[in-house]
Amino acid sequence: MRNYFLFFPDSGGMIDSRELMLHIEHLPDIQRATERVEKITVPGRSGTLTRKEGENVFDSYTKTFDIVALDESKIPKIHALLRGTGKIIFSNEPQFRYTVSFDIGWSFNRFFRQWRRATLSLETQPFKESSELKKYTKTDITEDIYGGSSGISLTINCETEIPCPFIVRFKSGDFYGYNHMQFNKERRVTFQSIYIRDPSATEGIVDNERRLIYTDTGVNLLDYGRIGSFPFALEQGANLVEMTDVTKMSVEYRGWFL
Repeated sequence: MRNYFLFFPDSGGMIDSRELMLHIEHLPDIQRATERVEKITVPGRSGTLTRKEGENVFDSYTKTFDIVALDESKIPKIHALLRGTGKIIFSNEPQFRYTVSFDIGWSFNRFFRQWRRATLSLETQPFKESSELKKYTKTDITEDIYGGSSGISLTINCETEIPCPFIVRFKSGDFYGYNHMQFNKERRVTFQSIYIRDPSATEGIVDNERRLIYTDTGVNLLDYGRIGSFPFALEQGANLVEMTDVTKMSVEYRGWFL
Protein backbone atom coordinates (compact mmCIF):
# COMPACT_ATOMS: atom_id res chain seq x y z
CA MET A 1 0.00 0.00 0.00
CA ARG A 2 1.29 3.43 -0.88
CA ASN A 3 2.34 5.51 2.13
CA TYR A 4 0.29 8.65 2.67
CA PHE A 5 -0.97 11.11 5.28
CA LEU A 6 -4.13 13.14 5.79
CA PHE A 7 -3.78 16.61 7.32
CA PHE A 8 -6.75 18.41 8.86
CA PRO A 9 -5.78 22.08 9.44
CA ASP A 10 -7.41 23.89 12.33
CA SER A 11 -8.73 26.34 9.73
CA GLY A 12 -10.81 23.54 8.18
CA GLY A 13 -10.73 21.09 5.29
CA MET A 14 -8.57 18.06 4.59
CA ILE A 15 -5.28 17.74 2.68
CA ASP A 16 -4.41 14.33 1.17
CA SER A 17 -0.69 13.84 0.39
CA ARG A 18 -1.66 11.63 -2.58
CA GLU A 19 -3.51 14.49 -4.25
CA LEU A 20 -0.38 16.61 -3.91
CA MET A 21 1.64 13.88 -5.70
CA LEU A 22 3.82 13.36 -2.62
CA HIS A 23 5.77 10.14 -2.25
CA ILE A 24 6.68 9.15 1.32
CA GLU A 25 9.60 6.74 1.39
CA HIS A 26 9.35 5.94 5.12
CA LEU A 27 6.58 6.98 7.47
CA PRO A 28 7.72 8.51 10.80
CA ASP A 29 8.48 6.20 13.71
CA ILE A 30 5.72 5.35 16.16
CA GLN A 31 7.02 7.11 19.26
CA ARG A 32 6.05 7.44 22.90
CA ALA A 33 6.33 10.86 24.52
CA THR A 34 8.77 11.46 27.37
CA GLU A 35 7.16 11.81 30.79
CA ARG A 36 8.13 15.02 32.55
CA VAL A 37 9.90 14.06 35.78
CA GLU A 38 12.61 15.30 38.08
CA LYS A 39 15.51 13.06 39.07
CA ILE A 40 16.64 13.60 42.67
CA THR A 41 19.95 12.44 44.09
CA VAL A 42 19.91 11.85 47.83
CA PRO A 43 23.32 12.08 49.62
CA GLY A 44 24.31 8.69 50.98
CA ARG A 45 21.71 6.86 48.89
CA SER A 46 22.52 4.90 45.74
CA GLY A 47 20.75 5.75 42.53
CA THR A 48 18.11 8.45 42.12
CA LEU A 49 14.51 9.15 43.10
CA THR A 50 11.97 10.03 40.44
CA ARG A 51 9.38 12.72 41.12
CA LYS A 52 6.61 13.29 38.57
CA GLU A 53 5.69 16.85 37.68
CA GLY A 54 2.03 15.80 37.62
CA GLU A 55 -0.33 13.05 36.60
CA ASN A 56 -0.04 12.31 32.86
CA VAL A 57 2.35 15.19 32.14
CA PHE A 58 4.42 14.49 29.02
CA ASP A 59 6.61 16.55 26.70
CA SER A 60 5.88 17.18 23.05
CA TYR A 61 8.32 15.66 20.56
CA THR A 62 9.35 15.87 16.89
CA LYS A 63 8.22 13.54 14.11
CA THR A 64 10.56 13.59 11.09
CA PHE A 65 10.11 12.03 7.65
CA ASP A 66 11.05 12.62 4.02
CA ILE A 67 8.65 13.56 1.23
CA VAL A 68 9.33 13.54 -2.50
CA ALA A 69 7.38 15.88 -4.77
CA LEU A 70 6.74 13.85 -7.94
CA ASP A 71 5.31 16.93 -9.67
CA GLU A 72 7.48 19.99 -9.05
CA SER A 73 4.73 22.27 -10.32
CA LYS A 74 2.81 21.46 -7.13
CA ILE A 75 5.59 22.68 -4.81
CA PRO A 76 4.08 26.18 -4.33
CA LYS A 77 0.76 24.54 -3.41
CA ILE A 78 2.53 22.15 -1.00
CA HIS A 79 4.22 25.10 0.72
CA ALA A 80 0.89 26.92 0.96
CA LEU A 81 -1.12 24.00 2.35
CA LEU A 82 1.30 22.27 4.74
CA ARG A 83 1.49 24.99 7.35
CA GLY A 84 0.01 25.88 10.72
CA THR A 85 -1.47 23.53 13.28
CA GLY A 86 -3.96 20.72 12.96
CA LYS A 87 -4.49 16.97 13.11
CA ILE A 88 -2.66 14.39 10.99
CA ILE A 89 -3.33 10.71 10.25
CA PHE A 90 -0.55 8.48 8.89
CA SER A 91 -1.38 5.41 6.82
CA ASN A 92 0.52 3.08 9.17
CA GLU A 93 -1.72 4.17 12.09
CA PRO A 94 -5.13 4.88 10.55
CA GLN A 95 -6.85 4.40 13.92
CA PHE A 96 -5.11 7.44 15.44
CA ARG A 97 -4.57 11.10 14.64
CA TYR A 98 -1.86 13.37 16.03
CA THR A 99 -1.94 17.07 16.91
CA VAL A 100 0.97 18.64 15.01
CA SER A 101 2.42 21.95 13.94
CA PHE A 102 4.04 22.64 10.55
CA ASP A 103 6.10 25.54 11.86
CA ILE A 104 9.60 24.18 11.17
CA GLY A 105 10.87 25.25 7.74
CA TRP A 106 12.04 22.87 5.04
CA SER A 107 13.54 23.04 1.55
CA PHE A 108 13.18 20.90 -1.58
CA ASN A 109 16.36 19.58 -3.20
CA ARG A 110 16.72 17.83 -6.55
CA PHE A 111 16.28 14.08 -6.07
CA PHE A 112 15.78 12.57 -9.54
CA ARG A 113 15.06 14.42 -12.78
CA GLN A 114 11.96 16.53 -11.96
CA TRP A 115 11.51 15.06 -8.48
CA ARG A 116 12.31 17.10 -5.37
CA ARG A 117 12.94 15.78 -1.85
CA ALA A 118 12.41 17.55 1.49
CA THR A 119 12.60 16.54 5.15
CA LEU A 120 9.61 17.52 7.28
CA SER A 121 9.88 17.94 11.05
CA LEU A 122 6.60 18.29 12.93
CA GLU A 123 6.19 19.34 16.55
CA THR A 124 3.86 16.64 17.89
CA GLN A 125 1.77 16.83 21.05
CA PRO A 126 2.23 13.89 23.44
CA PHE A 127 -1.22 12.29 23.18
CA LYS A 128 -2.64 10.81 20.00
CA GLU A 129 -6.39 10.56 19.74
CA SER A 130 -8.74 8.07 18.15
CA SER A 131 -9.51 8.93 14.53
CA GLU A 132 -13.08 7.71 15.13
CA LEU A 133 -15.41 10.22 16.77
CA LYS A 134 -17.77 8.37 19.11
CA LYS A 135 -21.16 9.92 19.75
CA TYR A 136 -23.94 9.01 22.16
CA THR A 137 -27.37 10.70 22.06
CA LYS A 138 -30.33 10.44 24.43
CA THR A 139 -33.76 12.07 24.57
CA ASP A 140 -35.39 10.03 27.38
CA ILE A 141 -36.15 12.24 30.37
CA THR A 142 -35.08 11.18 33.87
CA GLU A 143 -37.35 12.56 36.59
CA ASP A 144 -34.93 12.94 39.52
CA ILE A 145 -31.37 14.04 38.74
CA TYR A 146 -30.55 16.93 41.05
CA GLY A 147 -32.84 18.09 43.80
CA GLY A 148 -35.84 16.48 42.11
CA SER A 149 -35.22 18.22 38.79
CA SER A 150 -35.89 16.41 35.52
CA GLY A 151 -33.35 16.07 32.74
CA ILE A 152 -31.21 13.48 30.99
CA SER A 153 -28.78 10.94 32.43
CA LEU A 154 -26.27 9.32 30.06
CA THR A 155 -23.60 6.71 30.79
CA ILE A 156 -20.54 6.67 28.51
CA ASN A 157 -18.29 3.61 28.42
CA CYS A 158 -15.12 5.40 27.39
CA GLU A 159 -12.29 3.71 25.51
CA THR A 160 -9.24 5.77 26.43
CA GLU A 161 -5.80 5.35 27.99
CA ILE A 162 -5.50 8.92 29.26
CA PRO A 163 -8.47 10.96 30.62
CA CYS A 164 -9.79 12.74 27.53
CA PRO A 165 -11.91 15.84 26.91
CA PHE A 166 -15.40 15.59 25.44
CA ILE A 167 -18.18 17.72 23.99
CA VAL A 168 -21.74 17.86 25.28
CA ARG A 169 -24.49 19.20 23.02
CA PHE A 170 -27.83 19.91 24.67
CA LYS A 171 -31.26 21.31 23.90
CA SER A 172 -32.75 23.22 26.81
CA GLY A 173 -36.28 22.83 28.06
CA ASP A 174 -38.70 25.68 28.64
CA PHE A 175 -37.36 26.67 32.04
CA TYR A 176 -35.63 30.03 32.02
CA GLY A 177 -32.58 30.00 34.25
CA TYR A 178 -29.78 27.48 34.80
CA ASN A 179 -28.93 24.09 33.38
CA HIS A 180 -27.15 22.01 36.01
CA MET A 181 -24.59 19.52 34.68
CA GLN A 182 -23.02 16.93 36.98
CA PHE A 183 -20.30 14.46 36.09
CA ASN A 184 -19.43 11.04 37.55
CA LYS A 185 -21.60 11.41 40.65
CA GLU A 186 -21.53 7.64 41.21
CA ARG A 187 -17.75 7.38 40.85
CA ARG A 188 -16.63 10.07 43.28
CA VAL A 189 -17.63 11.18 46.75
CA THR A 190 -16.95 14.73 45.62
CA PHE A 191 -18.08 14.84 42.01
CA GLN A 192 -17.79 17.65 39.50
CA SER A 193 -20.75 19.85 38.64
CA ILE A 194 -21.48 23.17 37.00
CA TYR A 195 -24.45 25.51 36.61
CA ILE A 196 -24.77 27.01 33.13
CA ARG A 197 -26.82 30.18 32.78
CA ASP A 198 -29.12 29.76 29.79
CA PRO A 199 -30.45 33.09 28.45
CA SER A 200 -33.26 31.34 26.53
CA ALA A 201 -34.58 27.92 25.56
CA THR A 202 -31.89 27.05 23.05
CA GLU A 203 -29.22 24.58 22.01
CA GLY A 204 -25.89 24.77 23.78
CA ILE A 205 -22.42 23.22 23.62
CA VAL A 206 -20.03 22.40 26.46
CA ASP A 207 -16.57 21.99 24.91
CA ASN A 208 -14.19 20.53 27.49
CA GLU A 209 -11.18 20.56 25.13
CA ARG A 210 -11.34 24.22 24.14
CA ARG A 211 -12.80 25.10 27.56
CA LEU A 212 -15.78 26.92 26.09
CA ILE A 213 -19.53 26.92 26.74
CA TYR A 214 -21.70 28.59 24.10
CA THR A 215 -25.05 28.42 22.27
CA ASP A 216 -25.59 27.36 18.67
CA THR A 217 -25.99 31.06 17.83
CA GLY A 218 -22.62 31.95 19.32
CA VAL A 219 -23.65 33.39 22.70
CA ASN A 220 -20.82 32.84 25.18
CA LEU A 221 -22.38 31.06 28.17
CA LEU A 222 -19.03 30.68 29.90
CA ASP A 223 -18.95 34.40 30.67
CA TYR A 224 -22.71 34.87 30.80
CA GLY A 225 -22.86 33.07 34.10
CA ARG A 226 -21.62 29.81 35.56
CA ILE A 227 -20.98 28.29 38.94
CA GLY A 228 -18.86 25.19 39.52
CA SER A 229 -15.74 23.39 38.34
CA PHE A 230 -14.87 23.19 34.64
CA PRO A 231 -13.66 21.51 32.41
CA PHE A 232 -14.33 17.75 32.72
CA ALA A 233 -12.49 14.73 31.28
CA LEU A 234 -13.79 11.24 30.56
CA GLU A 235 -11.96 8.45 32.34
CA GLN A 236 -11.46 4.87 31.18
CA GLY A 237 -14.61 2.83 31.74
CA ALA A 238 -18.07 4.04 32.73
CA ASN A 239 -18.71 7.79 33.08
CA LEU A 240 -22.02 9.34 34.11
CA VAL A 241 -23.05 12.65 32.51
CA GLU A 242 -26.30 14.25 33.74
CA MET A 243 -27.97 17.55 32.93
CA THR A 244 -31.17 19.15 34.23
CA ASP A 245 -33.85 20.92 32.18
CA VAL A 246 -32.80 19.47 28.81
CA THR A 247 -34.89 17.56 26.27
CA LYS A 248 -31.93 16.20 24.29
CA MET A 249 -28.28 15.59 25.10
CA SER A 250 -25.38 14.08 23.18
CA VAL A 251 -21.78 13.35 24.15
CA GLU A 252 -18.91 13.18 21.64
CA TYR A 253 -15.33 12.14 22.34
CA ARG A 254 -12.11 10.74 20.92
CA GLY A 255 -10.02 8.57 23.25
CA TRP A 256 -6.47 9.70 24.11
CA PHE A 257 -3.53 7.31 23.92
CA LEU A 258 0.27 7.46 24.32
